[in-house]
Amino acid sequence: MSKYDADVITSDVDMAEYFEGVSGIYANKKTIANWLMGDISAKLKEKELQINELGFPPKWLVNLLELIDAGTISGKMAKSVLAEAIDTKCDPKEIVNRKGLSQVSDRGEIEVIIKSVLAKNEKSVTDYKSGKKNALVFLMGQVMKESKGKANPAMTSEILKKELGE
Repeated sequence: MSKYDADVITSDVDMAEYFEGVSGIYANKKTIANWLMGDISAKLKEKELQINELGFPPKWLVNLLELIDAGTISGKMAKSVLAEAIDTKCDPKEIVNRKGLSQVSDRGEIEVIIKSVLAKNEKSVTDYKSGKKNALVFLMGQVMKESKGKANPAMTSEILKKELGE
């Protein structure tokens, strides 16, 4: 963790205590600092609250970070889960389970979706192979649309490039 991160977090006693609570359970201090200084601070500002008034205990942040680490949800999904957890006072794990938000990281399942998307979008495939690299962005979007946003983005990109012969 940088000196700047430490200075920001320790400038507020409650934030420092919250950080300590999370870091006692979760090892990656830089990740904790990023979430505290980013999305959580934005929510605090939006709601005009202090961190001890937020109703989002340290264990819930750990749960959220572990869901990302395990590949269960993406970082983008985690941002919306965080917002909902804060608004509903519900553990992120419960939200992910209840809403079926688990990310698809099954290589075979993603390959099936990609092959379907490529078959439906032959022009974009041709465009990509002729050097129009922005076609990849379109195809990636189509895969995410077909998977309802659940396909693991990194895995999807890797498989998509492979299927396109890159």
